[in-house]
Amino acid sequence: MTRVTDDEGVYKMIVKKGTGEIVTPGAICRVHYNGYIEYRGEPFDSTRLRNRQQQIRLGASFILGFDVAMATMRKGEISKFIFSPAYAYREMGCPPRIPPDTSVLFEIEMVSFVDQAASDEFSEFPTEERNKASFESIHEVAHSFRETGNDLFRQNEFYRAIKKYDKGIQLLETCRVQDATEEKKMNDTLLLLYMNASLCSLKLGQGSRAKTFGRKALDIDPKNIKAVFRIAQGFQKEGDFSKAREWYLRAQRQEPNNSEIRVALQKLDQDVQRWRLSEKQMCKRMFCEAKPGSPVSAKENIAPEPEEKPATGVSEDVKSVIMKRLRDFQADDKQNEITFPSSLTTNEVNFLVEEARGNDLHCITPTKKISYLKIMKEKPE
Repeated sequence: MTRVTDDEGVYKMIVKKGTGEIVTPGAICRVHYNGYIEYRGEPFDSTRLRNRQQQIRLGASFILGFDVAMATMRKGEISKFIFSPAYAYREMGCPPRIPPDTSVLFEIEMVSFVDQAASDEFSEFPTEERNKASFESIHEVAHSFRETGNDLFRQNEFYRAIKKYDKGIQLLETCRVQDATEEKKMNDTLLLLYMNASLCSLKLGQGSRAKTFGRKALDIDPKNIKAVFRIAQGFQKEGDFSKAREWYLRAQRQEPNNSEIRVALQKLDQDVQRWRLSEKQMCKRMFCEAKPGSPVSAKENIAPEPEEKPATGVSEDVKSVIMKRLRDFQADDKQNEITFPSSLTTNEVNFLVEEARGNDLHCITPTKKISYLKIMKEKPE
């Protein structure tokens, strides 16, 4: 065996040579492996026994030795590695499978890997250039975006995660397939991406996008109860409680004994009660402070485009009231403007402006002369 690290913590023996370049830093690797303890014939961990390859990002493996090992490999290579305790499960081990302070042997096959930097670059290619690539290449890149997105999601980096999901979705939605096998593979990965993106949207407070991704998931799998549940959550996030109830009940019809759905319906009832209370309180504030008859001629007070960031410091109850008022306003053809009081907090005003802009409405913010915030369907002159 060949020494890999200077401290003799990792040794390597090549069983089958690979091809191409060595795995690049941060690459998403697809591997098979068997892990053994010395003098024991049965593996303590095996992807082959599970009959499922493992996706691992180089630099984020489950033990240090695995990262060191993968960084020496090429595509298609099979090698055996011995990891000292410092590069494996250390002095504590992993009882009962792995005793304390134990060296382990791993046989690793580098099935494939995708350079993350190259994936980002590939996604920026014009459609004509991407169409020249094979489906397998495109699918591999899309899959790497999903894996990276999942890593970011686990770190609560939701904005960065959804950008990765979006890139993977865009690649697969615009790619060409040659047969039913490729189409199934594409749809299977798209379904996972849609569901990931829907959940990520909910974490960001983007109910509308959560619904969009949920509906796309249903286009692929009409019986996917998680997609139905995500759509219900999207409506609830927007404050559309009646629609949310419809979709929760639809999910419940599919799985009548699902406790998660039952809890969600109970929470929805609580949200409705809180919303009614908040609406009463807000109406009192508006009645006291709003002056809908006041003229508006302050072009410079048109609210600027808000930055794309989640609203903070605004309760879910207030969000629900604001979103419902905007929806009712848009649905009322006879009403061209509505007002909100200046007693709204800065965060509430920012949230209101962001929601209004997202619905193609126009805002006039409070000034010394105007004590309320006005929302209009037409841009003021």
